[in-house]
Amino acid sequence: MCGWFAMAEHLQLTVNMRVEDANWANFVSLIGSGSSVIFPDHCICATEDDLINSVWPNAEFQVPDLRSILVMTREDCRRINSKILDKFIGVPDVALSLDSALDCEASEYPVEFVNSCSIAGMPDHILILKKGASYMIMHNTSAVLFNGTRVIYHRRVGKCLEVEIITGVHKGEFHYVPRLILTARSTMLPFTLRRVQFPMVACFAM
Repeated sequence: MCGWFAMAEHLQLTVNMRVEDANWANFVSLIGSGSSVIFPDHCICATEDDLINSVWPNAEFQVPDLRSILVMTREDCRRINSKILDKFIGVPDVALSLDSALDCEASEYPVEFVNSCSIAGMPDHILILKKGASYMIMHNTSAVLFNGTRVIYHRRVGKCLEVEIITGVHKGEFHYVPRLILTARSTMLPFTLRRVQFPMVACFAM
């Protein structure tokens, strides 16, 4: 047994939500079984703008919190994040990665194609930074800034980004994010992608 287990606070569930609301329990059960369901009107948004406004009324996305829109694809994620970042006041700071294709002839693939490659767990070639916007750290950079940490971007300091942590025990602390050398392979690519980029991504949509 772990040494710290005895110091942990033991919690128990006290309310069964499925018993509390029979209609909700049936609704969740139908979704889980793959059955056809009719979503309530208050759960449906006609457009992406309606969805954004329902999650962040009155442009509340400019106030740091943990709200996010869950999407199915990275393309949906990019589009919604870009739409919200455009609503922030100020000139965007664009960080471009330095990419190369490994395990192949250097001239075999144009740099424009390599830049366009997107692999899960790796930041994109273009990272748009807006002061005050929320981002998520994608790779461990220190004992404090690790994968999944949410931060607010403030400014560039030398070759690093100054960010403020908004989650966990280090909330409110300022730290610096360096560029990392990242490599990854994908079954969709005939080469290993090497990318030098800040390991961050906007987290309004994930």
